[in-house]
Amino acid sequence: MTSTDSRYARLLEKFDQFDPEFEANYYEVANELRQRCPVAHSTAHEGFWTFSRHADVEEGFTDGERYTTVPTVTIPVNPAAVPILPLQADPSVHRGYRKILDPFFRPRAVAAYEDGIRQLTNELIDTFIERGSCEFVEDFARPLPGRFIFRSFLGLPESEVAEAFRLTLAIMHSLGTEEAATVHRNFIALIGRMLDRRRAEPPRGDVIDALFEGTVQGRPLSEDERLRIVLMLIAAGLDTTAHSVSTMMMTLARRPELRARLDENPELIPRAVEELLRWEPPAGALVRTAAHDFVKDGQQISAGDHILLLVAAANRDPEQYVHPDEIDFDRANIRHLSFGYAAHYCLGVHLARLELRVALVELLRRMKDIRLVDGQIEYESGTSRGPVELRLRFTPGPRVSG
Repeated sequence: MTSTDSRYARLLEKFDQFDPEFEANYYEVANELRQRCPVAHSTAHEGFWTFSRHADVEEGFTDGERYTTVPTVTIPVNPAAVPILPLQADPSVHRGYRKILDPFFRPRAVAAYEDGIRQLTNELIDTFIERGSCEFVEDFARPLPGRFIFRSFLGLPESEVAEAFRLTLAIMHSLGTEEAATVHRNFIALIGRMLDRRRAEPPRGDVIDALFEGTVQGRPLSEDERLRIVLMLIAAGLDTTAHSVSTMMMTLARRPELRARLDENPELIPRAVEELLRWEPPAGALVRTAAHDFVKDGQQISAGDHILLLVAAANRDPEQYVHPDEIDFDRANIRHLSFGYAAHYCLGVHLARLELRVALVELLRRMKDIRLVDGQIEYESGTSRGPVELRLRFTPGPRVSG
């Protein structure tokens, strides 16, 4: 690896996605890693590889013979974490899980939630629109997917929503900490209580009922499988959506010409969502494990080696995109890897797109002249990445509900 002439030589030699210097210079380092050492080994976190070219990251998602989600999808490995289902399952079992879950995440099924998401979006905007300021992450970005997932999608009682939300965030950001094991135990206990309650209630025809009624390879799901699938449904949809909508609003506040373009052409909002997801994905890196020995780019990868697929770098690969560091709502090639790819393509992709599209439409319709209170934004870096806080000012407006 030739990196001695780089200001990021230390990071290029021993890459660590949790290093404060990487966080402070995220895309500069990611782009330089892709240019200088696209297949790089790091001794951080007991050792792992990083792939940063688009073609290599895409291969990491598509080649199920060479790359696996077992035994981990995190670096560092969290010894207290239970395997996430259906993500960390044998391919044949994975297909069975997806057959149970897919009907609830298809475009037609997801479309039924649009009015409810729009109503929730406007209820949240109403809580701060009159004062002309908000802390966007706490006031909007987290409550939107949180309330939707826990209340509308899973039917969690209001009395448990706050604790479920707190534990979900803790899970996403407790890797490598002493609290990780306790957080996981408490969250699994909460899900277990929810399933016990639902088992005693009349069926609702929702995804929870499908977990009770569905079969995999001719057998019903075990209670442990149900617990882990619900954990996935919650964790995968909350933090990433919150970070995505926060990052989008931050970008539009910094770039008023982009905001003006969307105000003048609201039909561009679905394309804007995709381009902004490409430009700054919430899950900037995902993890696979080498299933067997192979050589990649002249480097010997051994069975069991962990591999960080640096989506953030792949999404800005000039071999794949024209002017990749620019935001272009008219971009011809708007396909990105922010939702993964192939067999493990994000289950909730249509739901995430719907939430982000509806949120952006309503936020831009009601919040005018958005400005950042503080231009220095600190990021959370866990499984998902986004602003810790986002303080905004805007022209005050009227509430739309009583």
